Amino acid sequence: MSFGPIKTFDTFYVIAKSLESKNEIGIGEITPLPGYNHETVASVTKSLNTMVRRIQGGEPVSVVLSSLMEKAPFAVSGVTVATELLCRYSEMTGKSLSKSIPLAALCDAPTPVMMGRRAVELCSQGFSTLKLKVGQHNITDELARVRSVASSVSSGVFVRLDANQCYNFNQALQLCKGLEGVDNVSFLEQPFKFDQWNATEKLIKETTLPIMLDESIWTELDVDRATNIGARFVKFKLCKHCGIEGSLDLIRKAKSNKMGIIYGNGVQTALGNHYEAIIHEQADIQTATEGNGFLKVQDPVFRGAMSMEKGCLSDQGLDYAIFNRNHWKCVIQEVVFSLDEVI
Repeated sequence: MSFGPIKTFDTFYVIAKSLESKNEIGIGEITPLPGYNHETVASVTKSLNTMVRRIQGGEPVSVVLSSLMEKAPFAVSGVTVATELLCRYSEMTGKSLSKSIPLAALCDAPTPVMMGRRAVELCSQGFSTLKLKVGQHNITDELARVRSVASSVSSGVFVRLDANQCYNFNQALQLCKGLEGVDNVSFLEQPFKFDQWNATEKLIKETTLPIMLDESIWTELDVDRATNIGARFVKFKLCKHCGIEGSLDLIRKAKSNKMGIIYGNGVQTALGNHYEAIIHEQADIQTATEGNGFLKVQDPVFRGAMSMEKGCLSDQGLDYAIFNRNHWKCVIQEVVFSLDEVI
């Protein structure tokens, strides 16, 4: 990330089982990423226990989930996905992709010259979209790194820049101005803190480099606001929206607003990335996915279903039977409720 490397992350798996059929099961993923939003392992644990207490107290599940969505979107998304899958199991779980999806590759190296060489190496492996994390260097060095990559690759290779909210206005403007006219730089992602809409609008008015918003986008209102200030792209991830159908609704909204869409999460396991890949295909998203978190996990919980081949994501479908339960540290609590309360 632009704010520093991530060595480890913690993941919760929410398991929904049908009382009518032992074969019906849904698993949702919650992987909090402190720095991306406010949720942590402690807050997710608290949110899940709050859900259990309220459901067991008689509140409808749908009411509980909707009331917590703004406060705990990652936690709510994981629970929602688990329950949705009881009705969409064959559609989402065992399903394989009809074709591979182009995958964005993270490009990083210590110096501008080495950045260019790394870009060439990635392109030789089949990648046509490269992602650079910006913000860890001064703007002069950052410009040199980006230009080295852009000049080293062919015109058909797209270069994405992600600032992870780390810039002030002058830094972002200097970077954007320095890259105007570099045709294969697709956009600068989330230059400012998630709530700095005015600064984002001002930047958009002062540069021709497209701006994409990620950490600022959670609801349809956010998509409309991004459209109104002139942002050209929005970034969606299953983990931050209200389940599968909630993600599809937001994608449809962005398409109706004629916005470019980037989809996928680089900090989660194969479970979440699999669902995202199916959604990516169902929604006919044309840009390369960023759902590559599964490639970064050294000891994966789910094995074998997903792979990277010639710069593309290949997905043969998940088999819950290979869910490695040795990774479990604890089971928080079991709660029984009617699926009719959620759907």
